[in-house]
Amino acid sequence: KTKQNEIGVKYANRDVLYTLAFFDITQANNIVVQRGADRYQLQDGEERHRGAELGISGKIAPKWSLAAGLSYLRATSEKTQGGAKDGMTVDGQPRWNGTLMAKYAADDKFSAFARMTYTGGAYILFEKFKSPATTVLDLGMTYRTKLGSVPTTFGLTVYNALNKEYWMVSRGDNNIYLSTPRTLALSMSMDL
Repeated sequence: KTKQNEIGVKYANRDVLYTLAFFDITQANNIVVQRGADRYQLQDGEERHRGAELGISGKIAPKWSLAAGLSYLRATSEKTQGGAKDGMTVDGQPRWNGTLMAKYAADDKFSAFARMTYTGGAYILFEKFKSPATTVLDLGMTYRTKLGSVPTTFGLTVYNALNKEYWMVSRGDNNIYLSTPRTLALSMSMDL
């Protein structure tokens, strides 16, 4: 069972959209309990996610588009058994996240983008360990054409373009994973 309260505002001026939202979400908190050789999922209190999101997106010049987002999240455990974990940060939930993306459309066929994603540090194991914050750069391009009479789009994306090594916190299983190295992805989509 989840309870969500959200209020926000959107404002459009010419080709740019501005958004601001505040939210307060409460949901059941599940924990893993070891009993002998068996592991069980039990509900223990609640998780409360409170925060704000700010977004700006749109065309800033004839061939340029920009999208930016910033979010603040305060995720805490509440009503835990005996209050033992009350007020602790929920595992895997960073306080700050941000994205900045610029897209250049040379014409109707070719476009390119650059995207920076910031992820704040996140706790695991009830605030015993914390991953450091990180910023990752992705680059990509698309080319639209026709194969025969079928509209086709080819894409090339380089994830983690600077091949940065960083830690990622997995929400739910209390693990920290090493980041994926620079990854090249080719794609093709057809409008049938």
